[in-house]
Formats: sequence, C-alpha cells, structure tokens
Amino acid sequence: MNDRDELSRLLRTWQHDPAPSPDFRSGVWRRVGAAQTPSGAGARILRFPLPFALPIAAGFAVILGVSMGLAGSRVEATERMAGAYARSIDPILMMGGDSMGPGTASSHP
Repeated sequence: MNDRDELSRLLRTWQHDPAPSPDFRSGVWRRVGAAQTPSGAGARILRFPLPFALPIAAGFAVILGVSMGLAGSRVEATERMAGAYARSIDPILMMGGDSMGPGTASSHP
C-alpha cells in the first residue's frame, strides 16, 4: 500500500460530530436584534436615502435608455440622409452603380 491508499482509507472512516452550542439560537437572535436597531445619528443619516435609492436609480436608467435610443436613431437618420444626398449628387449612384446597398456611401476613383 502506498500513502495515498492509506489516506483514502483513513478519510473514509473519519467522522466528525460536533457538539451543538447550547446558546447558538439565542446568540443568533441577539445578533439579528443588534443589527436591526440603529445606533447614533450616523445610522439615521445612512438610513434616510435608502428608500429613495431604487426609484432614483430606475429613473436614471430610464433617462439613459431613452437618451441612447434617441442618439442611435439620430445617427441612423443622419446616415440615411447622407446616403440620399450622395445619391442625389453623384451621377454614378444616380444610375444605380452603388454596390454597397442603399444608404451607404461608396468611394469612387
């Protein structure tokens, strides 16, 4: 037998039965109660904005999403208008020589 087999055999037979602490449950509830009671003015200051934090964050997210959507649609509209203008002044594009598709500008030598 090698050391690995001896260790495996020992680990299979090992058991640990910890004795329960008699004041475990009361200690947990004591810590929960202590965490729930604010202590001092600092706790009141930190506690005040928390109810408003989620609605404010949601409002900022909506504003950011709307702004990004408007910016994206503005870029898309600008590209479409630029393509239409290029087609209106470039004789090659007027004849349908644009191989890149509508709304895109191509370079000509």
